[in-house]
Amino acid sequence: MICTAPNGQAVDLMVNSGFTEQAQICKPRMQACYTLMLGWDSIEALPETLKNKITSAWDVAYMQDSILDRVFIEHQKPNHDELLPSITIHARNDWSEAHVDDDIETIQAQSLAATQQALNWNHDTAPSQTDCHRWRYAATVIDESAKELGILVDNSHNWVVSGDWCGQGNIESCYLMAADTVQAITATLN
Repeated sequence: MICTAPNGQAVDLMVNSGFTEQAQICKPRMQACYTLMLGWDSIEALPETLKNKITSAWDVAYMQDSILDRVFIEHQKPNHDELLPSITIHARNDWSEAHVDDDIETIQAQSLAATQQALNWNHDTAPSQTDCHRWRYAATVIDESAKELGILVDNSHNWVVSGDWCGQGNIESCYLMAADTVQAITATLN
């Protein structure tokens, strides 16, 4: 059995299971992330900050002194030529965690205001599509005294608890923890 639920949910799922690594599941602390997705109907409708020559040199912008953390230009990614212009914005994890239960419309309005300030659009260059999503379990907090947990294996039951939260709670960790899970399963089959 493989459990890839976020650790806050995996604790509850595995509580009376006899999983030998139960106590380890609680160790990582997770933080939320709000994601704002914006789209435009054409390249011509983009604000100047997204269609100038400097922008084509970057795919991700890291923000400072803002509730925002990163801005991703989606339509510039490889094999995304057919996409309408769009960006994805992640709010800072600490800010998201502090506002995790706030009303999504309020969060969207605050995120939009911060993004408008960063990208400097006006009425004519405002996005035509907007969506906001909350990821309650988005990033693993790794402090200097702790290290990545890694996948949790109970060979006596043939159980694995895994997920990006076992690493750094990012997309790279999804891949790395999946590879470790496959390796653990393969090792028991051999």
